[in-house]
Amino acid sequence: MNTTRTRIWFGGPDQKILSVDGVSFDPSKYLSEINYNGFSVIIKHFSIEDMNHEYRCSYGFDEYSNSLSIDDNYESNPTNQKQELNYTLRYGILNVYILMKKVHPIPSCSICLKDTYLLSTLPSKVKKDELFYNVEFNTSHKVEHPGCGAFKVLCIVGSTKYILIDTHICDTQGSKYRTLLLNFLSDI
Repeated sequence: MNTTRTRIWFGGPDQKILSVDGVSFDPSKYLSEINYNGFSVIIKHFSIEDMNHEYRCSYGFDEYSNSLSIDDNYESNPTNQKQELNYTLRYGILNVYILMKKVHPIPSCSICLKDTYLLSTLPSKVKKDELFYNVEFNTSHKVEHPGCGAFKVLCIVGSTKYILIDTHICDTQGSKYRTLLLNFLSDI
């Protein structure tokens, strides 16, 4: 690459000059780099406001532009601030509720109890919020021998796997009911 030719990046929400010859006009937001096959701009603290805008690079008299948008390969993964988890095991019924906000693509989740795979599920509700998805998983599953054991929920967002829940759970209501029934029968 000829570094004597002027290299300029334009773009973003205001279509302003981002960098000239590797010098960023906003170093807290944009970083310009030269690599073996050309030059690039890195958007720091990437947010939804950076999306769906044209970004243009000029190299001497040559110019290339493209819109920055989300495709099927883009992943926005859940964080603790963007998810809600609730689960119960009562009377042999396992209830699981998961809310994930601002994820992409739509995830799928698998549920295991006592090292036994119970089910794989897609979201029960999907809402697209501008560029990302807000998804809810709300499922109930009858457990044959509830008792106590390891409980895991694994979700996949694109190619990334997340263990959302990895804990020990007991069917306290069911075991109390069985204990009361056994005590009642032994008194007869």
